[in-house]
Amino acid sequence: MIFRRTLLKGALAVGGTLAFSVAAAQTVLPLATWGGATHVGVREFVPSLERALADMQPNNLKLQHFPGGQIGQDRDMPVAIPSGQVKFGWITVNGWTGTVPDTLVFDAPSGLTMKQLDDKLDGGMLDALKVSFAAKNSVLLGLADLGPPAIVSKASIRSTADLKGKKVRVFSEGQADAIKAFGGAPVKIAFAEVYPALQNGTVDAAIIGFQGVDSQKMHEVSKFVLVPASFLGTTMMGWAANKPWFDSLPERDRKVFAQAADRA
Repeated sequence: MIFRRTLLKGALAVGGTLAFSVAAAQTVLPLATWGGATHVGVREFVPSLERALADMQPNNLKLQHFPGGQIGQDRDMPVAIPSGQVKFGWITVNGWTGTVPDTLVFDAPSGLTMKQLDDKLDGGMLDALKVSFAAKNSVLLGLADLGPPAIVSKASIRSTADLKGKKVRVFSEGQADAIKAFGGAPVKIAFAEVYPALQNGTVDAAIIGFQGVDSQKMHEVSKFVLVPASFLGTTMMGWAANKPWFDSLPERDRKVFAQAADRA
């Protein structure tokens, strides 16, 4: 009798532990970012997403942030996310033209203000892009228009003629085509490598998102900055997830995740 009671207590204890473990199980959202911690895409989005997840209860979601390119740089995301190497990542949408050709639209010299472009996104453009991303094994969770890219350089650039013969860092195919048309030599390098590339003379100038001028301390390695309106398109950032991984999440968690990312 004593032996049976002991076994029963042990079984209840084990059962209680298992029940607690199942109840406490969490779905981890491993967010991969790159670049500097002071960039608005990291500085503002990450805590905003954490707040949104905390507000939208009940859920079992936990954000795990891998900053500074620990998992992948911006140039890696168009392959890393569709392949599942990265489950959830911050992306430069302009760099996805080889994977999602429709993103080339952001390199067009639209003449639109940020507000006008945002209205276009809300007017159906975002929904169309989500379909295009889904076809490439990815879920587009949100977009953020950071305005026209800037050109930082050691020598003054005031016209397209000033780009002739210059080695210029680009982060999209559309920018590369433009620099070639102006007689320059486009060089595709990761965001985190722009500073040493200018410092060491690997490039003479760099096209970079305007927020990156400050977060990457471009003033230390260049003398001039030009913001040519929307002549070189717009810098479109975003957040995307691997579709098979996203679809495998519990339905409730999947909905909360998408809503929280959209709110953030």
